[in-house]
Amino acid sequence: LRTFTITLPVAGDSWLMEVMFYVGVGTAICGSLGAIAQTDLRRLFSFLLVASIGFMLIGISIGTETALTATIFYMVHSILIMTALFLIAGVIYEHRGSLDLRSLSGMNKDLPLLSLLFLGLGFVAMGFPPFSGFWPKMILISETIKVEAYVGTFAIIFSSFLSIISLGRAFAFGFWRPLTAGAEDEVAVQAKQLTAFSKLQYVPVLLLMILVTLVGVLPGYLFDLSSLGAKGLVDTSSYIAAVFGGAL
Repeated sequence: LRTFTITLPVAGDSWLMEVMFYVGVGTAICGSLGAIAQTDLRRLFSFLLVASIGFMLIGISIGTETALTATIFYMVHSILIMTALFLIAGVIYEHRGSLDLRSLSGMNKDLPLLSLLFLGLGFVAMGFPPFSGFWPKMILISETIKVEAYVGTFAIIFSSFLSIISLGRAFAFGFWRPLTAGAEDEVAVQAKQLTAFSKLQYVPVLLLMILVTLVGVLPGYLFDLSSLGAKGLVDTSSYIAAVFGGAL
């Protein structure tokens, strides 16, 4: 954001912004396609992070104040949700000793709280309303339509659709799929070995889930802060004056 709005200011219709736009489109789509192909939860979440970077590149390349506002909003959302997803991956590994979707199953029965948290975080990452991921995506879609950048519109919608498939598949494999007879005994042994500290690992995930839900239900506060930041990126005079003083 700072690089392309202050350090390296370029016009919104320049070739550099156009290149960034198509890089963002490719990043969003390839990241979501990569997520579908993964069987390891950490790699799946990493590719979803790549897709979210694509959304932000699209917003920066559009360059309007509203698009930059949505980009900042989405950046905060992405930090919160990706932190929560990687934390929940750690909790799953603590309980099952694996993050391979081919071996995970039946967690909806013996780990109902974990199941609900994963489902809720999945809805947030997918951009379902009223969670925090919905609002910046809708604003970015609106801005791409407004500037007639329909390729960006398609990329955001298509990438979001692919994210629904990848996270829905992960939930179906890890939580809905029933345990086999041999796996039930192994899970029972692992459950007895869990410590009190293992159960405390739910706390940060639950707190982040509450936070992203509040941001989604009450988006005005973060939107106002994001808008303030976007105004500073569009009008760089105050930032330059604060950094350089009277040197320029």
